[in-house]
Amino acid sequence: MPFTFKLLSFLIVSAVVTSSDIHARFLFGRKKNKITKPTPHLHVASTPSKNIHEQSVKKETQLVRVLLAQNEQQSHQQLVIKSKNGFYFIPADGKAGLKFNHHEISITSNAHHLLVNRKKVNYSRFVIKPIDGYLHFDGKEYHGVFLVEMADKKIHLINCLDLEEYVYSVLNSESWPGWPLEVNKAFAIACRSYVLNKIQVAVGQKKIFHIKNTNIHQTYNGVHESEKLREAVEQTRGIILTHNKKPIEAMFDSCCGGIIPAHIGSVDFTKAPYLARKKVCNFCKTCKIYSWKIEYQPHEFELLLRNAGHHIKAIKDIKIIKYDKAGLVEKVRIDGTNKTLQLTGKELYSLCSKIKSFCYKIEKKGKKICFSGRGYGHQVGICQWGARRMVDAGHHYKSILQFYYPGATFMQLQNS
Repeated sequence: MPFTFKLLSFLIVSAVVTSSDIHARFLFGRKKNKITKPTPHLHVASTPSKNIHEQSVKKETQLVRVLLAQNEQQSHQQLVIKSKNGFYFIPADGKAGLKFNHHEISITSNAHHLLVNRKKVNYSRFVIKPIDGYLHFDGKEYHGVFLVEMADKKIHLINCLDLEEYVYSVLNSESWPGWPLEVNKAFAIACRSYVLNKIQVAVGQKKIFHIKNTNIHQTYNGVHESEKLREAVEQTRGIILTHNKKPIEAMFDSCCGGIIPAHIGSVDFTKAPYLARKKVCNFCKTCKIYSWKIEYQPHEFELLLRNAGHHIKAIKDIKIIKYDKAGLVEKVRIDGTNKTLQLTGKELYSLCSKIKSFCYKIEKKGKKICFSGRGYGHQVGICQWGARRMVDAGHHYKSILQFYYPGATFMQLQNS
């Protein structure tokens, strides 16, 4: 019996939606304006194979919910949404939608209700669809529709759109201008796999959105135009990487710095063995961000610590007291005149925006606190600069992905 995983129910979509008819039927296109609850799911073929065309995932719908904004209830922060020719406003209770001829609407809330243009609405969730064209929010344009939902004392603004449009948009942020088609094909497959993995997680946790629009997950900035990136998406349409018949968490990293991920102590590779690469990536050595140096003035560094609640004065010394097997910092000791402080490598990384990775050394030169390190990012998953150099050396997208995600299996979404 094939493995099945369910996508989060889209409260207001018709039972089957494809990229070709998303604007016609997605949430509003039927004559009666009725909202139905689908039961979308994907079936994954049970027989493993190295040939991406021999395995398939049955597609009934591929939609992504991306969190664009999350405002506290009663915060008086406005969500301002624009559309050139107006909006359709669709309640989530099945009632007929309303047409707004305004080019702009604002959404806030009071203690109990959502407010649209300062007027109370009796719905805790609804959909906003452009009459035509795109929706605009925070200076960016977006495909699909917006779902507005009040939950957990917060107003959530969620962009619901087709999977392939999402992948196309993310590529514009996660790749570099002018990079070869083959490397963007690898990135497209990794991005597609990652978001489907996050959808699974969101379903299990009953979240109202699947993924965030920042580099906490994948950077998503809405509509853009690039024929080359569109080609990369189209040539890999529906191809994903899986492990045990599930989409993998295909993480990205700008530059791995030559470390061996399998030796990282902070990652549980039993859940994601495909991230435990045991081979050194030497491909990224020539890129500019392979190695880096930064420095902090004492007052600047102490202010960062103080802002995080660590009130240490006049730093006398700072030392790394523990590395993991991969050479990543696990623990740092900071000696001040009033106290000694110990921080984890992750804590220091999150405090100091100049630090590029967890692989670094610290030295106090006079009064300055100096860091020198390798790599850019969390150093797990595909090394983007390494992948670029692999293409330069003649590798194709399959061999790139097999190198960075060892043991993962290619699969094809049906009807893609």
